[in-house]
Amino acid sequence: MNWFTKIFGGDKPYEYGSEEMMAGPEAGPADRRAAGLPGFRQRAGAFVIRGQQAPNAADARALIREAFTPSQPVSRRERFAGRRQLLQDLIVALEDQRLHFVLYGDRGIGKTSILRVLSKQAEDAGYLICYVSCSETLTFTDLARRIAQRIPLLHHADYDPGSPEIEKGMHLSDILPSGTIDVPTMSDALGRLSDTRLLIMLDEFDRVATDEFRRSIAELIKNLSDSAAPAQLVIAGVASDLSELVAQIPSIRRNVLGVLVPNMTDEEVGEMLETAERTTGLDFTAPARELVTLASLGLPYLVGLISQHAGFIATERGQIKVEKGDVRAAIAKARADLSARLSARTLYTVERCIADGELVTYGKLAHAALRHGGAIPAAALPEGAATKKGTLIEPIEDDPLERWRFVDDGASTLLWLSALTEG
Repeated sequence: MNWFTKIFGGDKPYEYGSEEMMAGPEAGPADRRAAGLPGFRQRAGAFVIRGQQAPNAADARALIREAFTPSQPVSRRERFAGRRQLLQDLIVALEDQRLHFVLYGDRGIGKTSILRVLSKQAEDAGYLICYVSCSETLTFTDLARRIAQRIPLLHHADYDPGSPEIEKGMHLSDILPSGTIDVPTMSDALGRLSDTRLLIMLDEFDRVATDEFRRSIAELIKNLSDSAAPAQLVIAGVASDLSELVAQIPSIRRNVLGVLVPNMTDEEVGEMLETAERTTGLDFTAPARELVTLASLGLPYLVGLISQHAGFIATERGQIKVEKGDVRAAIAKARADLSARLSARTLYTVERCIADGELVTYGKLAHAALRHGGAIPAAALPEGAATKKGTLIEPIEDDPLERWRFVDDGASTLLWLSALTEG
């Protein structure tokens, strides 16, 4: 009996953590050529198939890299799976309610992929799109100029279609004043847009370091809403709740929709695998699918990471059928990958946790955190689990629900995969 069954029970076939779920033959590596150094299998760009399956296991590897991109967001709409209702709700909020909105949630939940697909849908409807990945050094003036570069003067109410400026292909950035651009100036400029709508997408908003920038964004939202300007902001970032991400939002809450991006459902994970199967020719067996669903907990990042490794492991055996044993080996490989990305301090603390026999306790907390957007419900915190306060977990400051979180959010994923592989 492994740790998950001890905690959550499991009498049903293939229930989370059951012996039947985790059992299976090990996926042995294919024979390697021993001579010389390892080399790349294919030349760059030499093998790209669009819209068709690979004919064999060797060729499938190239398509697996495209179908599962755990380190990159989904940018091609035909690869986007699940989230249809969420996408529909966001479109209604933008199109019918003219709201600005904030997407928030834990890392790996798919916020950037949602923004990318939403932007393509909006472009098809004639929207102008300005996508900005925020940084610590981003200023409002920098943002204003980047937005203005995306707006042709053709959409400025003060310029006729036949004016010299439009014939020269000038943009809003060409008529903005030099030097610092304040919020009223930019609000006025965006209020003069005509015959179009603008979406300003600010991704990774949690990376913004200054309250001044956040206040400027809040003021911009208020000004655009008050003037009914044809411009809306879509903000995304890592946070356990709306106020944690955008401290200034309460003053404009009626103009902003907060959207917590949930974990994918089991059906959506299945749709993601089916989409990849159509692209690559891989065939995930039913037990393999169930194990991917268990291990990923509905996080698109983990679905992609584990499935990619499992696909590669299957092709190493010369197969395109992905078995349960391939997924088991993939979970171990994913754990090794994540270990290499954590700080030495976090990795040391996790390893001490395992060595001290506390994997069950902290594995359960990791499960709770990954299921609840990074926040650990107070009810899930067993007695004594707070002994590593400041090293592994910490209380969320000023949280009315008294929830906790992992100090390093990567630790929760590592603990969860460790529990699956070592339980």
